[in-house]
Amino acid sequence: MKYRKNSDKYFYLILVVVLGLFISLSLFLRFYDGSQMRPKGEIEVSLNETVIVKGTDMGIKLLKVNDSRCPARTTCVWEGQVSVTFNVVRGEAVLGRFTLSTAEGDNSLFLNGYDINLLAVSPYPQEAGSINQSDYRVRMIVSKR
Repeated sequence: MKYRKNSDKYFYLILVVVLGLFISLSLFLRFYDGSQMRPKGEIEVSLNETVIVKGTDMGIKLLKVNDSRCPARTTCVWEGQVSVTFNVVRGEAVLGRFTLSTAEGDNSLFLNGYDINLLAVSPYPQEAGSINQSDYRVRMIVSKR
């Protein structure tokens, strides 16, 4: 009988721990908006989408992606680069059209007191010309200088 009492205690202890984890995960997923894991000012934008930078009245609208990166599992003479063309908007006003790329020294710009940096462009090409413009996602970070 002593064995039965110990196994009941462990069963209830495991049950309480599992329920606690389930409730914690449920609450986390209910209130998680995805932005908490990104640094302040980091945005992700897709084609013809305007994303307002948190804490500012400035937005980024992605217009075009030019991708000449060497596809995966391919041997290339040059690794290639990707460039993104976008508008910076404030309210209804377009502050300008800009292009940033993965080329060294061409991945950031300074505008109206803000640094705009290109972080990443996905997806990475698997074969030449295989990505539709609408499939690209561009990550940038906008920070006050």
